Amino acid sequence: MLVLVIASSTCLLLMTRYRIWLYAALAGILFSSLLWGLMEFLTNVLPSAWHGLNAFLAMLWLSFVFLGVESIYQKWLQHKHKIPEDTLPKS
Repeated sequence: MLVLVIASSTCLLLMTRYRIWLYAALAGILFSSLLWGLMEFLTNVLPSAWHGLNAFLAMLWLSFVFLGVESIYQKWLQHKHKIPEDTLPKS
């Protein structure tokens, strides 16, 4: 029990000292809760013979959503940093 308390307090200290650890933990919690919710949803929707596919289909669904969001974000960044033609210096 003492080792567990020391390890958890060390992790908490690292998470508060370096915010990236806190962000990574929050992202992991969000991802796993979304995955769990999708698996529960698919359990209710799919026939009982297909319950083995729940994790695969939920992971596939989340992957497509995250890749779509990332693709839209990349296009937005390209559009944001595009310099209009009329602001370029004339030569």
